[in-house]
Amino acid sequence: LFYLNRPDEAAQAFEQSVKIRKTPEALANLGTYYYGRGRFADAAQAYRQSVELGGGNYRMWGYLASAYHHVPDLSRSRTAFEKAIQLANVELRVDPRNAVILADLADFSHWAGHSADARRLAARALRLGAGDDSVVLFKVAVVEPEILAIGDHELR
Repeated sequence: LFYLNRPDEAAQAFEQSVKIRKTPEALANLGTYYYGRGRFADAAQAYRQSVELGGGNYRMWGYLASAYHHVPDLSRSRTAFEKAIQLANVELRVDPRNAVILADLADFSHWAGHSADARRLAARALRLGAGDDSVVLFKVAVVEPEILAIGDHELR
């Protein structure tokens, strides 16, 4: 419904889903709906409940951190970004050549205030993504737009 440009019906469906059964996925969907509508405090609440139910997903912690950033609650945002970094690093140890995880880590590191780490991770993500992965390019561009030029130079 959301992707059919029927946001009000989508909201009702997401809220009903959470009422029927609170799952991390249902709460994440609701949080994403709220975030997309600019309802950052509501998004943060839904994402918080999602991570409380199934706290091992680094992306959910990243979404929570981003929602807190926009509330703004910068202290909670930074704490959630640090948790996202910790969890993403666990996944990276399993799959150390995963450019998307590296790009996520670059993004989280940037927002957590770790600029040098963000640039290093972004460059590594670009090298591993070979410039073909649009998700990696987007996330790296969000970290620091000029990293694309630096990354391109480093790839040569």
